[in-house]
Amino acid sequence: MKMNKLVTTLGIITIAALTSCTPPNIPKIESIAPNETAFLVPLEGDREQQVKFDSESFLEKNKISIGRVEIPQRWRVTGRMSWEGEYIPTVMLVKVNRAPVTVQWQASTDKNGRSIRITNDNSIWIESKDSVGFSVGFNVSAYIKAEDASKFLYMYAGRELTDVMNTEIHGRVMEVAQTFAAGQPLDTLREQKAEMSKEIQTDVTAFFKERGITVTNIGLFGGFTYENDKIQSAIDEVFVAQQMKNTTKAALDAQSSINEKLISEAKAKATAAQEEASGKAQAYVVEAKGKADAMQLEVNALQSAQSNPLYIEVQKLNVSKEFNTKWDGRLPTQYIGSDKVTTLMGIPDMSVKR
Repeated sequence: MKMNKLVTTLGIITIAALTSCTPPNIPKIESIAPNETAFLVPLEGDREQQVKFDSESFLEKNKISIGRVEIPQRWRVTGRMSWEGEYIPTVMLVKVNRAPVTVQWQASTDKNGRSIRITNDNSIWIESKDSVGFSVGFNVSAYIKAEDASKFLYMYAGRELTDVMNTEIHGRVMEVAQTFAAGQPLDTLREQKAEMSKEIQTDVTAFFKERGITVTNIGLFGGFTYENDKIQSAIDEVFVAQQMKNTTKAALDAQSSINEKLISEAKAKATAAQEEASGKAQAYVVEAKGKADAMQLEVNALQSAQSNPLYIEVQKLNVSKEFNTKWDGRLPTQYIGSDKVTTLMGIPDMSVKR
């Protein structure tokens, strides 16, 4: 009897001791970065709550803006004993990374640098109206606004923005680009890159805005890469020929300008020489006329003076003065006749001894 009571007492004590061995409930702490928006979603509840979870408005009501949150837990027994179990969270913290993302899509190349078409390489290949296949590079940037985080989570739960851009946005861009390219021949498309880029950006931006994604940029880069290398070679040859034509025309235009300048300078020099010659001729005429007029005046004066007796007397005196100045006083010793020279003899020397 006493032994049974002792066994019973020991069993009760053992059970009490064992039930007190449940591990402590240590809260789990989660941090929320500035570029993240978090949602605290209940994991347990009635059917009505589960239905509400499948809605954007439900997510919006459970959005939290604090930087650190404690996740509630409860003990769940997993064995035959109450201490055999685990702590499980009663809510789920879901975070949406709103940071901007930029992706580039362009054709792959082989070891020789030629473009090649590879499945699932994110390149965008489209075809023109005249059935010319080509690829064009795209640069796309997007982010998630804080007010659109619940919408993005509802549409793409468990996915990152980068993944959505490389799948859904990539597909939408290729669809709009193909629709645009299919309506025009290649020659026209090469001149309408800006129009194609604008149409793609308008469509894709509006489409994904309704899904919580803000697309900030969609731009083409790198030009068209043709599936057939011969097409690019032909385009390059045409371009080189056009450049040579433009270079030749520029050289001819430059030479024409030089020729016009030389002709203009020659005409200017000729005009200047002509004006100079004309000026000299006029000056010579004026000078000659002046001399002629002066000579005429002198002749007129001389003729007028010769009729004046006083002038004649003055000239006589001048002649006499000149004779007396130059004559040395000697008389001639020879006479020159019509046929011989006669020597005069006996004529005394009348020269003045000085």
